[in-house]
Amino acid sequence: MKAAVIVVVVIVIAIAAGAGGFIFLNPSAPSGPSGNQPPGTLPQLPSEVGLSFTADSGIRVSGGSVPCIVQLPSGAYMLYYVSSDGIYSASSADGRSFTAGTKRISKGSAGQSDSDSVSSPVLVQFGDNSFKLFYEGVSGSSRVLMSATSTDGENFTKESGVRYSGGPTDGGIVSAFDISRENDNFLRLYYVADWNGKNNVRAATSSDGGNTWTFEKGNICGDDSAGGGPNAYVDPDIVKLPGGGYKLYTKKGADKIYSFSSSNGVDFTIDSGIRIQASQFSGGVTDLLDPDTIIFPDNSMRVFFGAMGGTPLSPIGIVSATSS
Repeated sequence: MKAAVIVVVVIVIAIAAGAGGFIFLNPSAPSGPSGNQPPGTLPQLPSEVGLSFTADSGIRVSGGSVPCIVQLPSGAYMLYYVSSDGIYSASSADGRSFTAGTKRISKGSAGQSDSDSVSSPVLVQFGDNSFKLFYEGVSGSSRVLMSATSTDGENFTKESGVRYSGGPTDGGIVSAFDISRENDNFLRLYYVADWNGKNNVRAATSSDGGNTWTFEKGNICGDDSAGGGPNAYVDPDIVKLPGGGYKLYTKKGADKIYSFSSSNGVDFTIDSGIRIQASQFSGGVTDLLDPDTIIFPDNSMRVFFGAMGGTPLSPIGIVSATSS
C-alpha cells in the first residue's frame, strides 16, 4: 500500500514504496531510482545491505498509514501518508520528528476512478524540477494507478484519467506500489495485484515518465505457488543502493517484514531471516504495513511502516526502524 525513490539536490538521497517512494531526475546527475539514497557508496553486495534494524521509540505520525518518505530539494524530509480523508504530508528537519500533517490529495467525485478513496502515495521529481505524485485510486472493487502534478512537492493538481489499470492477470487491481527510476524517463512500478488469487508482487514499466505503463513481469518474489493470501509477499518497497543493486522490502503475514536482493531490479533472491517484526515495537503494535525506506547521508537506513493494533484492528500511526 505504499511506496520509495531518489532526491538529488547537491546530494542524492533515496525511498517505495511503498507500499510508498520518491524519485528526483537531475539531467546532469547519474540516474537512480527509489530508496531516496545519498552520495557515496555502500561497499557490500546488495544481499549484505539493510539486513538488521532496531525499532525507533515513539510514533512518527499518529493515525497515519501507507508512508512515503522523501527529502525535498530544500533539505526538509517530507513524509506523505494516508489518513481517513485523503493523502497528507508532514515535514521534518531530522527524519524523525514531524510537524502536523497537511492534506495534499482528496478523493475524487462520483464517477471518477478515485471516488471512494486515495492511497499509496509515491513522489517523483523530474529534471525540470516538476513533481508527480502517483497514488492509488479506489472506486468500488477497482484499484488503479493515478497521478497529480506539482511544482514544489506540496501543492498538487490531479491529472485526468488513469495511468495504469493492470496487466491481463491482475484482476483490475494495482495496489500497494512503489516506483524505481532507471534512467531519464524510464520508471519501473512494483505493485500487488490479483487479490483473490496469487495476491503477489508484479512489475510494469514506463518509458515516458509514468504517463503510460506496460506489464513487465509477475512472480517477482517467487511465490506464485504459495496460495496467495497471507502466504504471499506484499507491500513492496524498492530501494536502489548507491553501491549498486537493489533491495526489496516486503510484508508477509500480519507482522513480519522480509527482504529480497537483486542486481538488476527484475530478478530477486530472498535474504535469509526476518528484517523486523511487530513484536519489536511498543504501544500495542500487532501489524506492520507498507514499508518505505530512506538512506541518510551517513548511509544508515530508516524504514517507515504503517502500524496497526487493538480490537477491532485500527491504525496506530506511522512507526520506524533504523539500521543497526
